[in-house]
Amino acid sequence: MTESRNTADSPNPGIATQPEKDALNQVKVNSFTVVPTTVAPFGTVTATWDVTIPQTQFDITLVLHNQPVGGTGTKTFKLSTQSDSFPLMAVINDPPLPFASRMLKTIRVAVNSCFSGDGPVERKSGFGVQQQRQFHAQFRRVRGHCGLRWTG
Repeated sequence: MTESRNTADSPNPGIATQPEKDALNQVKVNSFTVVPTTVAPFGTVTATWDVTIPQTQFDITLVLHNQPVGGTGTKTFKLSTQSDSFPLMAVINDPPLPFASRMLKTIRVAVNSCFSGDGPVERKSGFGVQQQRQFHAQFRRVRGHCGLRWTG
């Protein structure tokens, strides 16, 4: 059953009513994952979710990464060169007014240009052991910047 908001009856059009908030608060996330959480540029991630949507007077839908989805599913996304967030939201859409929504969970995926897909890029060089020691004396391994940062 779907109930629409009437602008003449609503004291604050565009703001979620208490019954809408109550309905959205009944939505239960059983599981939500996005893997892997670090990818190479133009890499793919897989989102998997299982959400219980209660029967209410409103038509509640799920939105994952700005795309409507069912209560249970798996979806693959291709990232570009920028890290991205994957929000999972419960939404009551009452056109023509803005919708009422509740953020259920967000998972952030990092795009690492130094990531090969199987792990950090292994740096190989033609250095001998002594040269490698001198090199590592000037650099130390830290997170980011392809695993190396100048310390000298």
